[in-house]
Amino acid sequence: MNIYDVNRHSRVIKQIINLNRRTYRDKKGLFFVEGERILEEAINSDYKIKYLICSQSYVKKKNHKLIDRLIYKGLNIYVIDDKLMEEISDTVTPQGIIAVVEKKIIHVESVLNSSANHFLLIVDGVRDPGNLGTIIRTAHACGVNGVFLIKGTVDQFNPKVLRSAAGSIFHVPVLMLDDTEQIIIDLKKAGINVIISHLQGDKYPFNVDLKEPIAIVVGNEAFGVNPKLADICNNLVKIPMPGNAESLNVAVAAGILMYEVVRQRLIGIL
Repeated sequence: MNIYDVNRHSRVIKQIINLNRRTYRDKKGLFFVEGERILEEAINSDYKIKYLICSQSYVKKKNHKLIDRLIYKGLNIYVIDDKLMEEISDTVTPQGIIAVVEKKIIHVESVLNSSANHFLLIVDGVRDPGNLGTIIRTAHACGVNGVFLIKGTVDQFNPKVLRSAAGSIFHVPVLMLDDTEQIIIDLKKAGINVIISHLQGDKYPFNVDLKEPIAIVVGNEAFGVNPKLADICNNLVKIPMPGNAESLNVAVAAGILMYEVVRQRLIGIL
């Protein structure tokens, strides 16, 4: 492991700044995460960490558990002053450590082959990073086998998504798809029941058998799921709202549906 002092004109600092842009992340196949907790999740996953950037105050700490765990990986560590860390950080109160990580290529086939009793989530057009991060975190907690993002959804490697997901991105497969309708057709052919959360649903989720292979579709915060997808799914379900609110936050709705799957599968009954 090598430790280097760098300034704001260093190529690694320029790269961190550029990695805030999705086009650059896609081009380089890289993203960055901030903070000890998320970095620990990355270390415990099969993602490859490229290098670390630490603030001077972080390096001066007596306890370097994370750095000690990476010492045998041959990673370079770049040290910058605290003010520069505040400038390049995506958080209000930086913890003083950033890791640049390689993206991992995930194929639809590998997700579909990962389980005999599929539990999948499809996200169509969710734009808010906080919502998507929360959805991914909840999917991880519920044991979802894979999260498919329909084109138009915010990038899963957006720094705000990663922060909201709290490291779950490293433990549940999340992949972006270009074809919005083909995935539904393929899942149905594979015997997977595709249900969509929809205000016009004619069933409640607890009236549908979710113990069988299932894929849940949730949609855009304002417009819901693309009507073309709704037309080809198996069931439209709605979440009861006896308080007569107009709608639920998409992350909350997704969480309710995912935990109904967990409930049915744990208890074994509708």
